Amino acid sequence: KFASYAVRRLDAEVLIDAINKVTGTTDLYTSPIPEPFTYIPENKPAVALPDGSITSPFLALFGRPARATGMENERDHKPLSAQSLYLLNSTNIQRKIDQGPTLKALFASGRKTREITDELYLTILSRFPTPEEAKNAELYSSFKTAARPGAPQAPAAKRREDWADIAWSLINSTEFRYRH
Repeated sequence: KFASYAVRRLDAEVLIDAINKVTGTTDLYTSPIPEPFTYIPENKPAVALPDGSITSPFLALFGRPARATGMENERDHKPLSAQSLYLLNSTNIQRKIDQGPTLKALFASGRKTREITDELYLTILSRFPTPEEAKNAELYSSFKTAARPGAPQAPAAKRREDWADIAWSLINSTEFRYRH
C-alpha cells in the first residue's frame, strides 16, 4: 500500500523559494489591500506570506490558492504547459540565473570544470552529478563551439553563458520541480 509515492509538482511557494535560494535572489510581493502592509519585506520567503491576497504572477501561474477556505483541495496541482513555458522562457528566471549572486560567484570562481559542475548539482539538485551528467556538462561548451562553424574557439575555462545554460536546464528538470 505504501510502496510508492505519486510524483507531484512542488507547491508554487516552495518552487519560487527554491529558485530564489539557488540563485541568491528575492521576489517582491505586494498586496492590493493597504493594511497592514502593501509591500512585503524582500527577504520574506513565499511560504511565509500570511495572506492569500499577497501574490505575484509566478504564484498565480503555479496555482497558489487565495486561501478562501484554508483547505488543501483549494490548491491546483495540475501541471500546465504555461508553467513549463514560463520556466523555459521567462526573463524573470533568466535574470535570476544571470544576476543572482550565488550562481554569479560560482561561475566567476575560476575553479575547475568538475568542481563547478559538482557545486551546481549540489546547489540545485542536492546531489552529485552522475559520471554521464558530469561528462555532458564538460562537453557542453565544446559542442556549442563545434555547432557554430567559423566561431572562435571557446576558452579552456567554461564561459559564464555555458554555466547559466546548465543551471537553467537543472532548474527545468523534473527532479528539481517535482516531489519524489
